[in-house]
Amino acid sequence: MAEEYVSYDKYRADLADFRSDMAQFREEVRGSLGEMRSELSDMKVQIAQMDSRMTQSLVQMDSRMTQSLVQMDSRMAQTEARLTRLMLAGAAIGGLFGGAIAAITKLF
Repeated sequence: MAEEYVSYDKYRADLADFRSDMAQFREEVRGSLGEMRSELSDMKVQIAQMDSRMTQSLVQMDSRMTQSLVQMDSRMAQTEARLTRLMLAGAAIGGLFGGAIAAITKLF
């Protein structure tokens, strides 16, 4: 392989071209980085909005569940009171019938 002789002027011209290409590349990278930063900023805003909506949804769901539990407790208490009244009425009626049957049985 024979070495190619490069003149100083060609070396300086190549170096100037290289520097120009590097400066252009830096500008492209800066532009790309600016676009990426802008996109990341937009994504952060979108994520914050989604987080806010999810938090609101969770608060609403928690409120609905709390209301449902309160209603269930109230209905269960009402049902328990009704069952207790029915059992007491049944016991009283059973006692009356039992007493009447016992009285009739003693008569015969």
